[in-house]
Amino acid sequence: MLGKTDSEQLAFAASVERCILTHNRLDFDKLHTDYLTNHQTHAGIMIAKRRNAYEIAE
Repeated sequence: MLGKTDSEQLAFAASVERCILTHNRLDFDKLHTDYLTNHQTHAGIMIAKRRNAYEIAE
């Protein structure tokens, strides 16, 4: 799905009943709110905090 918008990626994940993993909390938080407002459903949005290798190694 490289090159697709966040909205397109969430719509695809919803269509195949899969959750989506992202580092992009701000945009996907808004998309989730839009889904709720429009009475749409999705299988979930998992938001992972982006960390650099040095933080992970500690």
